[in-house]
Amino acid sequence: MKTRILGILGGIALLLSAGSVYAGGRPREPVKVFGTEGCSFITLSFTFDGFNLVGHPDCTGHDNFGVYNGQRIDAYLAYDSSGPITGPACTAPDGTAGESFPLELAEFVNTYNFTDDQIWGYSYTGSACVSVISGSFSTITEWTILGGTGLFTGATGTVTEKASPVIGFLYFYNYAFPPYNLTYGSSPLAAGQFGQFTGTTTGTITP
Repeated sequence: MKTRILGILGGIALLLSAGSVYAGGRPREPVKVFGTEGCSFITLSFTFDGFNLVGHPDCTGHDNFGVYNGQRIDAYLAYDSSGPITGPACTAPDGTAGESFPLELAEFVNTYNFTDDQIWGYSYTGSACVSVISGSFSTITEWTILGGTGLFTGATGTVTEKASPVIGFLYFYNYAFPPYNLTYGSSPLAAGQFGQFTGTTTGTITP
């Protein structure tokens, strides 16, 4: 049977298609999905609330359905009208001390290779743990599926994405040159962030 695809954004993202799971038409029951992805990201001047800038991950991933490319935007509550917010303490993936921040809003679109089917969704539920010493971080995002095109027209469901930076990661944010994992805050003139991460996605989707 011809394989179809679905993905989770991005990070941050989501995955899906029809092949090994679908056996004769659109399923009438929810389908469990599992996938992995690799993404790079950069911060944008785009903001949902006038204070917190969004990150913009571009992802390539696959799941039990196929291969996809995904884009998303997400913002975490790190600033308000009074200035920077100090988040609760947490431990970053590299073992250094970190701060945790709740997700403000995230949105994604994944496009499946070969079919051009798309799936999209949003999230208000998630958090990030960011090291105050290095560039290490981790995120967890619970996505709500809003629909899509082709196979995913009218799709619903929820998918959870967990992500963290690649070992030996490239990272730039308030760091001096060269841009990789240097002391936090060494370049206060930096105006953006760049890095990469890998993630896993699990959940249930009803196409």
